[in-house]
Amino acid sequence: MTAEVLNGDAVVMTLSPAGAGRDGRWTLAAPFPGATAWSPERPHLYTLRTTLRDATGATLDVRETAFGFRELWAEGPDFVLNGVKRHLLATSAWPSTQTQTREQVREIIGQVKAGHAVALRLHTQPWREVWLEEADRAGR
Repeated sequence: MTAEVLNGDAVVMTLSPAGAGRDGRWTLAAPFPGATAWSPERPHLYTLRTTLRDATGATLDVRETAFGFRELWAEGPDFVLNGVKRHLLATSAWPSTQTQTREQVREIIGQVKAGHAVALRLHTQPWREVWLEEADRAGR
């Protein structure tokens, strides 16, 4: 297994996984100095590309996973994002009875962003992963 961190199309880090543990899981860990933090104003995402090869080096599988660096906590009544106190203007949504395309989801989240909301609360159930992916990309 090999792993690379991409910033856009550029490889910015190569990770060497530790051997599989007793449960068969691999661990990837490394410091990431100078990482660009994710925020609603600048929703910076990196991509982790993991590649699984057989003993001959032939590629068996490749997976790309988007991720960002952000830290959110509460201090009394205040929210703090990446060390900066924030007021979270939010809105909420109920699930549609119809499945939306990625483009429709992107449009809805764009409307939320145009309304100057920095958070979107999704009610009643686990929503499809596309909602979380597009919210990350849009900064919501």
